[in-house]
Amino acid sequence: VPAMRVLIVHHGQRPSSDTPVSGGSLRAHHLGAGLTAAGHEVLWLSRAQDGEGGFGSPEDLYAKARALSPERIIAVQLEDAPALAAVGVPLAVDLYAPRLIEAPFEGTLRWTGVQTLRALAAGDAFLVSNPRQRWFWLGVLSLAGIDVRSDPTLLVPLVAPEGPRRRANKRPVLVAGGASWPWHDPRPALDRALAHLDARGTGRIHWYGGR
Repeated sequence: VPAMRVLIVHHGQRPSSDTPVSGGSLRAHHLGAGLTAAGHEVLWLSRAQDGEGGFGSPEDLYAKARALSPERIIAVQLEDAPALAAVGVPLAVDLYAPRLIEAPFEGTLRWTGVQTLRALAAGDAFLVSNPRQRWFWLGVLSLAGIDVRSDPTLLVPLVAPEGPRRRANKRPVLVAGGASWPWHDPRPALDRALAHLDARGTGRIHWYGGR
């Protein structure tokens, strides 16, 4: 594949040595690292609230994205896809998060459902993070009018390239957390991590999350 200019549109600040990040910006960072390693030029665009030069509305997003003259675009957040589709270059919509399943628990299902169908209808290709997720999204893609006889998804796992270098502590400190969902039980992973630290006689875990 020849080298291309790829614009990644995301929300939140990308990882740095001293800045906490959200799942979406971490996903964007990983996508950008993979594309850069493959020889592509990566351009970045996020919201105005995330830093200088960001977009403040769908119209502003369209104008700023078009001014960058990308050859491909990746929308990490669903809601940005319709504005980006108007730029007129192939658009990949990242479906790494189960937004439709999360929405009923957040009280946003009606709005998220309409928003998701609009986003899918705007996309040319769709990123999924695992095979089970692909099967979940194929039915929804059909509802959005996407022909799934030829698989429109691309599998891009949730893997982490090398992140920002940080000062290592003599005693390891593991930090984890996030939203609490009925289908997500962090206890088995935490138990394994605690057992490993106990066997070594060192380290701590800080958990920041829901009940």
